[in-house]
Amino acid sequence: MINITETVNAIGRINFEGNIVPVSWLQFLKTDANKPDAIAALLLSDIIYWYRPTIIRDETTGREVARKKKFRSDKLQRSYGQFAKQFGFSKTQVTRALKRLENNGFITLELRNIKTEMGVVSNVLFIEPIPSKIAEITFQWDANSHNLEGGMDKFVDTSLSTNSHTPPYKFVDTYTKTTTKTISSGDSAINGHSASCNLSSSNKANIYSRIHAFWNSKDIIKHRSLNDKTKRAINSALKDFTADEIECAISNYARILKDDSYYFTYKWTLQHFLQRGLDSFREWDVCHSNYRKEKDKSASSGEGEGVWLQNLADVARKLDEPAVIRPPESWVPR
Repeated sequence: MINITETVNAIGRINFEGNIVPVSWLQFLKTDANKPDAIAALLLSDIIYWYRPTIIRDETTGREVARKKKFRSDKLQRSYGQFAKQFGFSKTQVTRALKRLENNGFITLELRNIKTEMGVVSNVLFIEPIPSKIAEITFQWDANSHNLEGGMDKFVDTSLSTNSHTPPYKFVDTYTKTTTKTISSGDSAINGHSASCNLSSSNKANIYSRIHAFWNSKDIIKHRSLNDKTKRAINSALKDFTADEIECAISNYARILKDDSYYFTYKWTLQHFLQRGLDSFREWDVCHSNYRKEKDKSASSGEGEGVWLQNLADVARKLDEPAVIRPPESWVPR
């Protein structure tokens, strides 16, 4: 008699595709409170999905003839916002989880400037997993609960350190798919390791000075010295963002202020920028879309009367007043 049920049969007929989260990951992916890091595990599983190659087989023999990647560039390009929208997390949750993965050596995070048909897009995030580290947490085995001959020690290194750090990598300014150039310290992204809220006093002082000098170099509102409030604002920002990302956001903010094609003109101090504007200006594609001036061609061309009328009616309803609709002078009835 075959030991199976209808439910098992039914589930067996379902073709499951997509992300895989090995149970062993939750033994090694931990939050700052030393709890299983479910968010990091989900994000890592999605990253690994994109890096699993697509197998191409010969139609006649069925043999594997080639493998190809799922993404277009040399690395996977995803933003914090895209991850947040996909999984229903906040950007802060995604950012912290990816930083934990980076700080423990499972992935690298790289910022690039990409040349597109619409112009240069700054600070585009590219992600790449570290295969050796992924293999360690995927094939680890608890020798106390699983009696395998010889254990797993002879296959993998079991001394996974929670204090390991991401190997050094370069931030590059990319203008084509194959050509890269190292960005200088005065540009939007610079070389360096991730900042941590547990830095020593000397390292903190160096980062404070670095961010202070970078801010002053952008000629927004110059500060002769750093006060305690600004230092606390920098320290608070470093809990969620690296020093590189803070400088990228400052560069984006300065670029928006100095370009007449954007309507945002309010100048913050460094302290207030870190408290109020950092997240808004962290990703160039986001702030570019949010703050660019919209050109309304309908009034000058006579086109789009329906859109113009609907917008005016919407404004009137928000003011809780009757909609008095008058078309623009240039509009000629057809």
